[in-house]
Amino acid sequence: MKMHLPCILLLALASPAAFAAPPMFTVSAVQGQVGALSGNQPPGVVQPGHRIGAQTQVRTADNSRVDLQLGTTGTVGLGANSQATVHSIEADESIARLIIDSGSTRVRSRGGSDPVDLRVNIGALRLRVVDAEIWGTHTAQHDEVCLLSGAIDLQTPDSTQRMTTVGDCLRLSGTRVETRHGAATEPFAPQVFALLGSSPARPDHPATALQTPAASAPIIATAQTPAVAVPATSASSDNGNWAIVLGSFEERSKADLRSQQLRGSGIDSRVAAATTASGSTLWRVVSGHYPSKQAAADDLDAMRHARGISGAWLWTTP
Repeated sequence: MKMHLPCILLLALASPAAFAAPPMFTVSAVQGQVGALSGNQPPGVVQPGHRIGAQTQVRTADNSRVDLQLGTTGTVGLGANSQATVHSIEADESIARLIIDSGSTRVRSRGGSDPVDLRVNIGALRLRVVDAEIWGTHTAQHDEVCLLSGAIDLQTPDSTQRMTTVGDCLRLSGTRVETRHGAATEPFAPQVFALLGSSPARPDHPATALQTPAASAPIIATAQTPAVAVPATSASSDNGNWAIVLGSFEERSKADLRSQQLRGSGIDSRVAAATTASGSTLWRVVSGHYPSKQAAADDLDAMRHARGISGAWLWTTP
């Protein structure tokens, strides 16, 4: 009997389960510059089809976005100038835990008979997203989550509750908790972006411009992936035509409506046309005329602090 024991051990070690690949998110869509950093591996550029595992940081640059897919029911999108850490993924991909380190995210767990359980930390907010969809942001001033569909379990430092009213947002500023009823209903606030693969794509990135993920793309930050710095914000340029973008729409009428709403709330705004890489036209709702990027950035910081506006970005108008 002892003679057969080593053979049994070898068979156990050679079983398929012993060599099963670790569970990972798949990059389903990328817009602009996105980077990732995992352990001691060099930073890598994220492309559609790459796989993102546990203990990996993902970061987006100016005007950049990325969607991460888990199974067939879970999607995590990151907005511009955002960073998230994939904390852990269960072996059967039924549960994933993520931390939004900064910026904005849109998290969806919908479809199928058993939607994935996405547990997301957005600053001091703890969310459990199952058969639901949310938008959230983590800034120096506040943490916020908006319910876009379904219902979620939500924990603040002082309480646990269940959000069930679609369109409501909960904002945590220090120790102050504020519920904003209907803040995420149509027409969407400019900061509530769609996932890149959603239709219609909004606010600024038509889904038709995206690449189809490769079926067997390499895991991010392997030796085959170029070692480059995780993208930072774009370099400053001073042409005297800087503005703050508060929203972007495929239809001029929707942009005009949003601009009118902003002016009604005391925010100076106008509509400007922007041409995408595919040649189509988007209508951006913009505010201000600034001689330099720094001047626009200073005003944007003040606007975020005073108005609670997040997700806006800077743009050089035509």
